[in-house]
Amino acid sequence: MLADSKESLPPGPSVSPPPRSRPLKVSPHSAQEIFGCDPLGRPRLHYGHDYVTAPGEELVLDRVTELVWQRAGSPDPLEWPEAGHYVALLNATDHGGFNRWRIPTVNELFTLLDPFNFGEDDCIDAVFDCSMRWLWSCDRRSFASAWYVDTELGFAGWGDFTCRYHVRAV
Repeated sequence: MLADSKESLPPGPSVSPPPRSRPLKVSPHSAQEIFGCDPLGRPRLHYGHDYVTAPGEELVLDRVTELVWQRAGSPDPLEWPEAGHYVALLNATDHGGFNRWRIPTVNELFTLLDPFNFGEDDCIDAVFDCSMRWLWSCDRRSFASAWYVDTELGFAGWGDFTCRYHVRAV
């Protein structure tokens, strides 16, 4: 089980400071400062990765950030309010042996991204399900919209709550 392997593995290189984990309401004018991105919504900082997976498990541990992720995520794209219900279901069923799942922040989703390279694959490691290209964050833009991260092109954008994106819980 991945939870057991986390304790038995030597620690990976640490991130200082760790990515923000609390949800915020972020205006487009504040996004560059809060998310640490350029004017196009691309992260200015790219984390190194040290992923650990157990065979047959649906979880991925990043030893750099010490975050445990779902390898895939929601089977279908969801509206933002449905994303919260999906995560509540993960917690109610102790998905992967954990019951503290949540929707990640933009800053946490940015830790999954590799720099964009024209003509190459997505901006996310192949250890993850790459078919889930747009991922909801817990960060809101307004009372009716929230931020997401595009893992194909490597940027943060926003959509209203009725847009349908996947959720990869952390």
